[in-house]
Amino acid sequence: MMDDKTGVEVEGTYRGALQGGKANGLGEVMWKVKATGKEVGMYKGGFQGGKMHGKGVFVWSTGEMYDGDWQNNDQQGTGVMKQKDGSVLHSGSWAYGKVL
Repeated sequence: MMDDKTGVEVEGTYRGALQGGKANGLGEVMWKVKATGKEVGMYKGGFQGGKMHGKGVFVWSTGEMYDGDWQNNDQQGTGVMKQKDGSVLHSGSWAYGKVL
């Protein structure tokens, strides 16, 4: 899978509920760069049709974290983005992975 934000091909290891062979319900996935195996981050929360969807938390390997709503693999709705030290970068509304 290609990461839309970085253009890097990533792959994930998933644990959780499945429906029709796709992630559906609660689960978690560890994302890595396919070519190097370098860790990108981890998501834990809701899935629908194989995509991050509903409430969930994504923690990047840099330590930044987003906790909030997801739709079709994008931050969508209400959420909080924090830096590694816990300070808030943004708290509020998101659409298509971007701050509103």
